[in-house]
Amino acid sequence: MVILCGVLGSALAIAWSLTRPSTYSATAQLLLSPRLTTTQTDTNAQGTFVQSRIASYLHLGSTPYVLQAVGKDVNMSAADVAGKLTLSNPENTTVLVIQATDSDASSVVKIADSEQTHLAASITALETPAGSSKSEVVVTPIQNAADNTVTIKPPLKSTAVLWGITGLILGVIAALLRSAYDTKIRTTADLRRATDVAQIGAIPLDSRGKDSLVALHGLQNVLGGNAFHALRVNIQFLQSTLGNIFVVTSCERFDGRTTVAANLAIALAEAGKNTVLIDADLHEAAIARSLRLSEDPGLTDVLMGDCTLADAVRPSGVAKLSVLTSGELPENPNELLGSSQMSEVLASCASSYDFVVVDSPPLLSVADAVALTGASATALVVVEANKTSRPQLSRALDSLTTAGAVPGGIILNKISRKDSGAPDQSRSSARTARQRRQRAETSKS
Repeated sequence: MVILCGVLGSALAIAWSLTRPSTYSATAQLLLSPRLTTTQTDTNAQGTFVQSRIASYLHLGSTPYVLQAVGKDVNMSAADVAGKLTLSNPENTTVLVIQATDSDASSVVKIADSEQTHLAASITALETPAGSSKSEVVVTPIQNAADNTVTIKPPLKSTAVLWGITGLILGVIAALLRSAYDTKIRTTADLRRATDVAQIGAIPLDSRGKDSLVALHGLQNVLGGNAFHALRVNIQFLQSTLGNIFVVTSCERFDGRTTVAANLAIALAEAGKNTVLIDADLHEAAIARSLRLSEDPGLTDVLMGDCTLADAVRPSGVAKLSVLTSGELPENPNELLGSSQMSEVLASCASSYDFVVVDSPPLLSVADAVALTGASATALVVVEANKTSRPQLSRALDSLTTAGAVPGGIILNKISRKDSGAPDQSRSSARTARQRRQRAETSKS
């Protein structure tokens, strides 16, 4: 972004310079000298006299008396003439330089010539003693405006460099402000700065611009499939230290939590692992609809004693993957998910399957996910790139830690393809999660 601002600044400078109208400058000059006398001493004295009067002559050229006369010649007001005129005196000379600047080439010549004429006449009249016909100062035009007119164009190179540097500075300021005020997690580097919980997966944004449920099955998204295979390897390593129950949650709704849970379960099943996928989002259940299964009987039926776990679990259509749908959505989901019956369901599934993947509600919307992640379950937090903020992630992780739950790792979801390499941080994640669990158990005792 910084380089882009610099390039944009230079481009704007070039465009501005090329579209600016040309400006013209005309210069006329007057030489002031003393009228010669018979002795050298008098001549030197008169020369010094002329030199001492230069400042007065410069002021005289800017008086309304002279400017009004010039304005009458060129059909302008005295104020307009003053804005186009510059009078100067080169150091150690008795030369008056008259410079007129305007966007009209013919006007600058007329203004400079008229100023030269009226200023010369005014100086002559001022320096002519009473009763004399000769001025003590001889005013001689030594350069007329018509012979010294130039076109002034904006300095293209220096302007482009200046604006380019300005653009770079503004780009740096914008980047610093964005870093200070934009708290969204966009990349793996942002995630590392936000938390010490290890990243165990990076899921790229679907080629269709959205996350696609069960995109892995049938190889509908090769890049996404590879990402879920990498996530599966990390989950298998975590299993050896943290158990085989993984609760997939997120900070807020629509972070891709259900997509990640379903595709992770498929990836585990395709690796030959007996896996059960449980839809424990009793607010916005989506697993049954996505896999084209009926909701009933489901988890709520088992928890309320209306059917057995064996009756509610059904095949998914993917080898080695079973599904326990949500069932009818209850009025008291938090109570059901935090009940002893739910703990029994998880324990039974953990003993019957190699992996238990639970799709749970978001942490910051409801308390259900915290109720699910007890001492026997490991939380996997889905973070949506370019949406989830650092404060949101911090609050979500704090809610897990407060409840004594174990954040096993973070899955960065919907990341841009260039940043979609999933780092293998499972060993670090397992060690960190194990330490968190030990601290939680110590605090409870």
